[in-house]
Amino acid sequence: MWESPVSPWSLTIGAILTILGGIPLLNSWGVLPFGLPAFLTSLIVTVAAYLLAGGGLFLLVDAWGEWGEHIGQVSLIIGLLVIALGLIQILGSFGVIPALISLPILAYNIIFVVEGVLLIIGAWMQF
Repeated sequence: MWESPVSPWSLTIGAILTILGGIPLLNSWGVLPFGLPAFLTSLIVTVAAYLLAGGGLFLLVDAWGEWGEHIGQVSLIIGLLVIALGLIQILGSFGVIPALISLPILAYNIIFVVEGVLLIIGAWMQF
């Protein structure tokens, strides 16, 4: 009935990103009565730009395997945009470039969910 995913790494990382972004997002909308533990939330805020860039890089690599499908092109575009956004945040925190963009945690949560869903879809689309 269900085929096993071709890329279990994409499925695992996609599920983690979806959970890290989805639970706080649903909690802020009042859908879930609980959120992530406080220590995990503060850790995510601290390393959010690194998670963003890392997830974008993995999405970019994952797009290579799904290039024949339309989702591959979407993954490539989203991956490039998210890597650029994450690198701007990281380089701005080190003072290499002026910090032009400051994202609220809600934006990070939405981007994590989008990355995660694309990785989960891509887990079955590899060739």
